[in-house]
Amino acid sequence: LPLRKAAFTCLDSLLDSTPHKIDLFEFIKFLRNGLIDESPDIQMLTYQIFYKVGTFHGAAIVGVLDTLPTDLMKGIKQKMNEAKGNKDSERAKDILRAACKALYTLRNVPNVNKARKFVTFYSRVEKTKILIPMLTELKNQAPKTGGR
Repeated sequence: LPLRKAAFTCLDSLLDSTPHKIDLFEFIKFLRNGLIDESPDIQMLTYQIFYKVGTFHGAAIVGVLDTLPTDLMKGIKQKMNEAKGNKDSERAKDILRAACKALYTLRNVPNVNKARKFVTFYSRVEKTKILIPMLTELKNQAPKTGGR
């Protein structure tokens, strides 16, 4: 676990310090492993990194978004099951909130509709009972744009 945690922390640092030198397609290929990692800390860090990628490099990653739904589904389902239980349910909910924030951000990148599998996956997420209030909160916090 300490080595995996260090590796994901390095990915985060690379994104912060040298984003212009990163091949985002390769970067995400490795980053997506964190979506299904057994460690909640790594899952949380992974969603935080995806949030950053969506915020600062959104348009550049549209082509890779369709590779994510399978791993996203696995990780989110696992956390939804944990959130229903007593043991670590609050931690699971925190990770689900981080997942929703990352997904919401990715869903709003320019030209995201070209990533049909991702958009279809997101529409399923929007209808998931436990995630609806989390997404609603994000939408309410989002800055209002004049053109919509």
